[in-house]
Amino acid sequence: MRIGIDIDNCISNFDDTLLKEYLKHDKELRNTGIINENPEYLRKGMFDWTEEEEKNFYSSNIENFVRIIIQIY
Repeated sequence: MRIGIDIDNCISNFDDTLLKEYLKHDKELRNTGIINENPEYLRKGMFDWTEEEEKNFYSSNIENFVRIIIQIY
């Protein structure tokens, strides 16, 4: 069996899924929305979260993000 992984958004758009999930979580966390439209990258500086909050959310939910993408494609 061969398993391929798309790490650069060519086949699936991981960034769109990630952004949707981050927006949902932001509503629960602070509801401040996007505070920086031009962040260094999606996970860094886009929301009014501490670095620890962002890392915890990402690491706790990465498997769910992948499941969502698999269901879409």
